Amino acid sequence: SLIGASCWGLLDAVTDALSLGWTALESLDLSDNQVGDAGAKKLSISLVNCKGLTSLSLSENGIGPEGATSIGDALQHFSRLHKLHLPGNRITPIGAQHILQNISLVAPPLTHLSLSGGFIGLSGVQALSAALLPTPVLTSLDLSACDLKPAGVAALVPLIAANTNLKVLSLSRNEIEGTGATALAPALTACPLLV
Repeated sequence: SLIGASCWGLLDAVTDALSLGWTALESLDLSDNQVGDAGAKKLSISLVNCKGLTSLSLSENGIGPEGATSIGDALQHFSRLHKLHLPGNRITPIGAQHILQNISLVAPPLTHLSLSGGFIGLSGVQALSAALLPTPVLTSLDLSACDLKPAGVAALVPLIAANTNLKVLSLSRNEIEGTGATALAPALTACPLLV
């Protein structure tokens, strides 16, 4: 885990090492390293060699839609990825759609997903539902501060209702209003493990 380390020079060393094919690497956490779009692109090229990855965290790295698209390209190479954490990056609907389209190619499906602060909006939620609804095994979903609004929450309802093993659901700071909460309420009853 390389949390909070200065990215200058570090990212080059990490990507060079990953390029050697660390197939046994299971978890990579490069949170809070100022990776940005250019770093995400470079990292995604190296990550395709890490086929055994089960957990990837790139939280708080200033990754925008371009970097998210690059990360999305790499995701289709991970056959064991269960956890994806990208909170604090402004991936926007475009980046979210690309990531989520490629997540649907991953087997087994994700159990933990965090896109908090990603401002994915309604179209991002639609891509999320399309990607994960066929294989409902989520146990943790964090979409805080994703600009969902009532329409985004309504689009999320089928996914939440289908994931009956969901234990953690975070939708804070989304301006869901009363109409969004009303739409969400029936789906929550399908998830008895929510705390």
